[in-house]
Amino acid sequence: MEFVIRTESWALREPFVIARETMLALPLVHLAISHSGFTGQAEAAGVDYRGETPDSMTAEIRSYLERLDMPPSRIDLLRDMPAGGARNAIDCALWDWEAKSLGVSAASLAALDNLKPLDTAYTLSIGAPDDMAKSALQAPKGALLKIKLGGKDGLDLDRVAAIRGAAPDRRLVVDVNQGWTREYLQQAILALAPLGIE
Repeated sequence: MEFVIRTESWALREPFVIARETMLALPLVHLAISHSGFTGQAEAAGVDYRGETPDSMTAEIRSYLERLDMPPSRIDLLRDMPAGGARNAIDCALWDWEAKSLGVSAASLAALDNLKPLDTAYTLSIGAPDDMAKSALQAPKGALLKIKLGGKDGLDLDRVAAIRGAAPDRRLVVDVNQGWTREYLQQAILALAPLGIE
């Protein structure tokens, strides 16, 4: 078995703003596992607020895979590694490698042959209320709108109202990323209820 790990940084089309940070790019790890003429590939971003970085995930992946001559089973992987970005990268690369080596799709390998479309969430990052309303209009049809809040500027309820006004028939959820106190949440719920927040 051979493997190659590289770090990448995927530039975002526009800044992604949440209560904790503003992201301009997504740093991640790309992993390729090769064995018996097939290569499985995957990417993982990790969870930054749990201290995972591309460098820490690279070290974890390397430490685990360097001990092996053959790709591990996914069951062994679950037993041997804690949950996190490194295990996710290896797991996804193993799914890709095994599917390619068997000549089937990963969905077939997972016994998910009858895949159907699922509702997805389209995230609106924190911005001015009018800008967020415009972003809601650009969201894919049918997607649930996940509204990032926690702007610490007193405009969060205005943001939701502007989005509801622009998208009266859309399903809405909010995500404050720990940007509200419990007291503010209790007040905000009363204002959010008439706006149809799920």
